[in-house]
Amino acid sequence: MGMRSAILLGVLVLLASTPAAARGREHPRRAARSGAPTSYFLAGNPHVPLAVVADGQIAEVSSTKAQPCGAKRRWATVGSAWRAIDTWGQEAGTFTVSAKDDYDATGCAELSFAPKLPHDGRYVFVSADSVWRPSPSVAWQPTSAQWAQLRALGERPVRARGKSSPFSQCRELATDALAFRVTRAGGAVERYAVWGGRNAYVVARQERGAWSVVKTYRSKPADAFEVCFRPVAVFDMNGDGKPELVVRSSGGDGWQDFVLEESEGGAWHDAAISRGGSTA
Repeated sequence: MGMRSAILLGVLVLLASTPAAARGREHPRRAARSGAPTSYFLAGNPHVPLAVVADGQIAEVSSTKAQPCGAKRRWATVGSAWRAIDTWGQEAGTFTVSAKDDYDATGCAELSFAPKLPHDGRYVFVSADSVWRPSPSVAWQPTSAQWAQLRALGERPVRARGKSSPFSQCRELATDALAFRVTRAGGAVERYAVWGGRNAYVVARQERGAWSVVKTYRSKPADAFEVCFRPVAVFDMNGDGKPELVVRSSGGDGWQDFVLEESEGGAWHDAAISRGGSTA
């Protein structure tokens, strides 16, 4: 890639047309309290800052004019160690930053790791000095009929007026849907799934053999680019006993990963978004 000197139109168009859930505009940024137990997460693709968790609160990485992608010493140090987190929140080894590529359009350094991790775009990373620790997988397996019903909720064609993207950042992920359990206080277990496709994504709850949609997004026909969505990972990021969802959106020349979190009232909202990258 090398140094890229222009602010790329594809990145700006995607940020403008991606849903509020992917832009981080529904909820004010919650600043990390000084001295609070902290964890630092990198996105799957590209490996740029995704979120900070302090005192159980998920927040976007603070940005200033001088440091638009967080403190370089924290987020962009060659030789720093990061733990890979797989689809279901389990550790897949510790890796060292071997190189960084400074990208002018976002102000981020896109990191590479050694040893090389196959399909490393399928992993989220957490710094080795973070307090985060893995919890048991919350995966569950719907029936083939339930999977078909879930996809039918979202696969109603919505054609944006702009060109199609190659969507390579979506294709590198292993699946378009992940199903998971949420254990409530008192031990009750609820079953959910997240599906992402072309111009739409859905989070739905399975109960008594039927899905009920709890969150959805669909592109508008006037959007400048088509956008694809794919789930990256489902795991507890902040230690509250409930899983968060890391989802990827890609459209035009730009893409980014974002975090969906369930609020106390049961609604799913955006908690953080990476500044993403570009194919240009």
